[in-house]
Amino acid sequence: MVECLRADLTDGQLVGLTEMTAVENLGSRTNSALGLRSQGLKDHCGVPRPMTDRLDLTAAFAAHRTVTGPQPVASAAGPA
Repeated sequence: MVECLRADLTDGQLVGLTEMTAVENLGSRTNSALGLRSQGLKDHCGVPRPMTDRLDLTAAFAAHRTVTGPQPVASAAGPA
């Protein structure tokens, strides 16, 4: 999955995307732990995605994770 992103993003952009994904994930988990619910926004996108795209991405991601295992997240400071 990261290799596909590397084709379109620089290392800095990929780190920024990873950072924002982590921030949003933290906020979502915090809200869930505190029992906070939606404020009128939908819990999902109302536009259906083509089934083939969804299945292909899921299968490709699962195959990648099986072969390589969990991938470390790059820090903004760079490698230790």
